[in-house]
Amino acid sequence: MSRRLNGWQRLWVIVAVLLLAFVALIVVSVSPNEDPDILRQLNSPLCAAYRSFDGHADGWKLGEPIKDRDNCGDLISYQFVHEVNLHSVQDYKRHLHGRQIRVVVVGFFWWVVIVAMIYLFGVGVAWVRRGFASKQT
Repeated sequence: MSRRLNGWQRLWVIVAVLLLAFVALIVVSVSPNEDPDILRQLNSPLCAAYRSFDGHADGWKLGEPIKDRDNCGDLISYQFVHEVNLHSVQDYKRHLHGRQIRVVVVGFFWWVVIVAMIYLFGVGVAWVRRGFASKQT
């Protein structure tokens, strides 16, 4: 038994596809990318003390001025903000990849939620219309 989509359902499919394209654009634009300064700092011998940053690298404590801010500031900031210890470029790429996957999953989740809400709204409107139509006959 084949069931054809009515006009409203076809409109819903088109809106869902357009919304998916919009969400994909948003995901691409907010997805984190590799920072060349962090890559350079991970390979720099000047930043070796900050590669296993725990807030006390090389005698530095949170709140004190950073000695190598010009050389290692991006690496220190990234590790502090994301609460991660980066020992190598591979650790950075692995962490970045995990963040990128989370952005894709969250974007897909919200797309599903919005598309489902639109469909349920349409079902509700159709149910109300059927209720009024049956009283008129």
